[in-house]
Amino acid sequence: MRVDPVTVILSDGAPSVIVSPVEADGPRVLDHIRELFADAWRNLNSGPERFVTMTVEEQAGRLVQRDASPDSFYLMALRDEQVIGTISISRHDGDLTTHCGELGMGVRPSFRRLGVGRALLLRAIEVARDNGMWNLRLEVRTYNAAAIALYEQCGFERTGYLKQTARVGESYADEYIYQRISPHG
Repeated sequence: MRVDPVTVILSDGAPSVIVSPVEADGPRVLDHIRELFADAWRNLNSGPERFVTMTVEEQAGRLVQRDASPDSFYLMALRDEQVIGTISISRHDGDLTTHCGELGMGVRPSFRRLGVGRALLLRAIEVARDNGMWNLRLEVRTYNAAAIALYEQCGFERTGYLKQTARVGESYADEYIYQRISPHG
């Protein structure tokens, strides 16, 4: 699903454009994902090596597929043509759960604490709600305090706890389930 671009001003006073990526954005999105996974893989569902072997063509193909889907969208925040954050929401595919969406996001390490994540999250909530996904869910590692604070500030509530969901190094990490239900009619 294609989303109209918006410009936001981050806490350092600089603008960022939030836009749906297109096929030509494959190289810069892949660069962002590689840096994100190298830094924050403990908070994600794959190790840092997952995207090392992915080609630009494969990433571009994923962007085309997202763009064509009426049931998901992917947004990127840009500063000076560099991807500094991404967010995606995918609609549940069951007939009875089409109002529900799963969320995933990440912000490049050098751009954290500037409001990138908040801007992406608020825009994604708006787009999801406008497209009939008013019940959003996510899972977050229990030790990811910065992400938890962001989700709670944006109206997500902790609704569950999952034990030993991810192997991180030689131990297992637990996760919280968060949910945000928007007004709907």
